Amino acid sequence: MQTREFLEKVRERSHLPNLGETEILCRAVLGVLAERMTQDEARGLAEALPAAIQEMVLERAGIYDPRSEPDLIREIAAEQQIPEDEARRQTRDVLHVVSEAVGDDHLMDLLGRLPDNLRRLFPARYRT
Repeated sequence: MQTREFLEKVRERSHLPNLGETEILCRAVLGVLAERMTQDEARGLAEALPAAIQEMVLERAGIYDPRSEPDLIREIAAEQQIPEDEARRQTRDVLHVVSEAVGDDHLMDLLGRLPDNLRRLFPARYRT
């Protein structure tokens, strides 16, 4: 999957008006998610994504702040200046496209290493 295709899929799922807003959303979601992963987990996720999307993960990777899902959603909502329920929905939209982009095997391997609070944000079919 190429960067533009990735962003278009997120834009369609999230009903955003343009790719600029979509890129801002992806940067917030993937950055906040990366902060809650170890450096290896973030690299594992990034390696299967398009180059520009990889940067969104890696620029905030390595902080490793294992806060809970509600904290993650609150932080994304604050960054995006949107209500938490919208942030939760948009986070799931981004992660749905991430799931499509990285492929089943790679995603299952990654999710096997993530804590439950982060795994819950990915599509249900990948949670075991």
